[in-house]
Amino acid sequence: MVISADLEDTAGLNAGAAYVIYGRRSRLAGTVNLATADAELTGEAAGDRAGFAAAVAHDLNGDRYDELALGAFAHDTAGPDAGAAYLLYGGRQRLSGLRSLTSADTKLLGERAGDFAGFSIETAGDLNGDRVCDLTIGAWMHDGTGLDSGAIYLQLGERRRHHRDDPFAHRARHEGHSRRCHSTR
Repeated sequence: MVISADLEDTAGLNAGAAYVIYGRRSRLAGTVNLATADAELTGEAAGDRAGFAAAVAHDLNGDRYDELALGAFAHDTAGPDAGAAYLLYGGRQRLSGLRSLTSADTKLLGERAGDFAGFSIETAGDLNGDRVCDLTIGAWMHDGTGLDSGAIYLQLGERRRHHRDDPFAHRARHEGHSRRCHSTR
């Protein structure tokens, strides 16, 4: 399970974070302190709001492990509040301890200042029929078809690992409207 805390301050004021808690044989019950989470993933810089959007993405690279996708809509690498989305690929070794999103497997940057890419993230099912799940990333203030019309980026899953700072490769952009897609599994 992933729990978002986009105003968390470990990496700077409102850098944000997400907490990962893996399944256990016994149920979680009562009050649980997030300091006991298996992993804490922190934003890169103050004001990023990392973890505002979060999704456990169903196997985007065909290795049979689920991935974790996190949005930081106020991230500034591509311009003030251009935003970013991070992918952390699952595997045999689980995430643990305190970890910065600078070490994410893939970092997808918003196109321009003020786009707020990473405001939403959702597993989209297998949209192109390659038997690998796909991911959508929302940029609700993108100006593609008009002022603040918004955009949705489609990151197609593929049977290989992506590399950090990959520029929205293999994308289709649907500007100004959204279409919800459910998993086909």
